[in-house]
Parts: sequence; C-alpha cells; structure tokens
Amino acid sequence: MVSNRSRIVENIDIRAATGLEIGALHNPIVKKEDGHILYVDYAPTETLRQTFRYPDASPDSIVETDIVWGQAPLADSIEQPVDYILASHVIEHVPDLIGWLNELRAALKDGGQLGLIVPDRRFTFDARRNVSSPGEMVEAYLLGYRRPSIRQIFDAAALSTNTPTAEDWPANGTTAGVPEEILERLPSLFDWVRTLHENQHYQDAHCWVFTPASFLDMCEYLAVLKLFPYEIERIFPTEAGEIDFAVRLRAVASSEAVKDSIQTARRTLTPQEDDAVSPAQNAERQIYAHDVRIAALQEEITQLKASSSWKITAPIRAAVSLLRNQTTGKP
Repeated sequence: MVSNRSRIVENIDIRAATGLEIGALHNPIVKKEDGHILYVDYAPTETLRQTFRYPDASPDSIVETDIVWGQAPLADSIEQPVDYILASHVIEHVPDLIGWLNELRAALKDGGQLGLIVPDRRFTFDARRNVSSPGEMVEAYLLGYRRPSIRQIFDAAALSTNTPTAEDWPANGTTAGVPEEILERLPSLFDWVRTLHENQHYQDAHCWVFTPASFLDMCEYLAVLKLFPYEIERIFPTEAGEIDFAVRLRAVASSEAVKDSIQTARRTLTPQEDDAVSPAQNAERQIYAHDVRIAALQEEITQLKASSSWKITAPIRAAVSLLRNQTTGKP
C-alpha cells in the first residue's frame, strides 16, 4: 500500500525542486541528502529536544531547525518562494487556520504545491469532537490567534477519548447523556485552563478537527470568502487500518477553477466516507491513540509539575495510569 507520505511528494522532482517541511521533528518526509529542503518549526532544535516525548525515538534524532516560524510571516524568512511545502500532522495544531494557509501561500511560487497529512477525527482521540465550523475559523482569523484559544484547549482536553470510536456518544450529542469520565474531569480542567489564561502560557492542542469530507467543506467555505488560494489537486481518503488522510493543494493567484477542483475532489469520496466505522477497523487505531494520548499527557504533566498547579493534574495522572493499564491489559 502506498503511504500518505509518498502520496504528497509523488509528483514532485525532489532533486530539482526547493521545498520547506514544517514540523519534521525526528521523521522528515524529505531528507537533506534527497533534495533542497529547509526544516521549519516553532522553536530552535534544542528547545524541541527538551520537550520531545515520543516513546519510540530519541530527542537526538530531531532534525536541525533551519527556520523558526514565530510572529513574522514565513515568507520573510526565505530568500524566494519555494516549489513545495509539506506538513504532516501539523494543520490541526495551528491556532489560526486561515492565516496559516495564507502565509504558506505567500511562501509558495504560483503553481507550487502544499502537501498535507491530516488526522481523521474518527480514528484518533478526537473521535468525540465535532468537526471544526466556519465560524471557528473566521473567529481565529479575525482575532489573529497566535496561540491556541482557551476554547480550543478545553475542548481538546475535555472531549478526548481513550478509544478512537464514539459510536456510544456521537459528536453531535445524544439523549443518553454525557459520559461520566468527561464530567469527572471538567472541574480540574477548568482550573487548569484558567491558570493557562492567567499566565498567558502557550499550550499545544488539536485546534482543528477534520474528516476528509469536512476538510473539503472547509475548503469550500474559505473559497467563497476568497481566503483559500489553492486548487485541490488530489485528496486521498483515509484507508482501512490508517488514521489520517492526505491532500495535495496547488497554489493559485485567482482562479474560478478552485470551486471545480473541490467538487472533483468530493467525487473521490465514497458515499460512506463519514459513516460509522466497524470495531475491526478501529483495532490498530486504538493502539495508536493510546500511544499518542499517553505522550500528550506526559508532556502536560512535565509542564504542570514544574508549576504551582500540580494539584490540578490528579485527573491527568489517573488518566495516564488508566491508559497504561488498558494498553497492557492490567485491571
């Protein structure tokens, strides 16, 4: 089976083209020896290594950051526009989705390619969450979010689930009531986000939640607002046994073809694209979700343990213990 990482570069001449990869960390899609690539991240390499929390890799394996993308536009940090930009499991973390997409466009040549790998809500710890709405996107853009908002952080933490299926509690609500595990964690999470707000601390979170179909909805919303300067070259729906989908976008100046490209992409999705997924399809995804959630919780504990708010992490410590027990099969 062809991987999503291969799909987003399969039509690029890596040797001849110039590119940027965002958030490469220890597993870049394109290596320095393969082509003209610069690695972009939110912090210098040493800072990334200090907060690196992947159980199957060493901090020393993180690639050197060439460009630190902070307050200044990305285009200001490069000599000239590039042929392509790659970002795997990055788009969901950016506070301002519209601003991010348009900053990337400014760093691309006309006709340049943006390749994205995006987690599918249904198969990650975001399974309980609603897909992102156009109002959320417009709000983040007009308010110029440079860090995840309290709402984004709170939703990500409150509604996360150990098992990436929400058939017992659909994202649009249910008459059965809210699961007890969510209700139990809310008071401590409220104290935690209030502390984050008071201290203006940057807390990473999944700010945006997509399925392949809702991603295309997002493209259409923003295209009508003239805030989506891309054609969709190809979308690769989430395959069985995988937890993400891939999209190749083509930078355009102004084109009526944008809308047509979205409609063409929709036809590549099956009618069942957003239907419930069988338990068998979730087996591998549940293992992945456990690992990712444990890593995220360990990072939160590291940050909070160093603060005066250790007492509010009791539910998080309990959640880590629960996840470990479930993963190992212990009672």
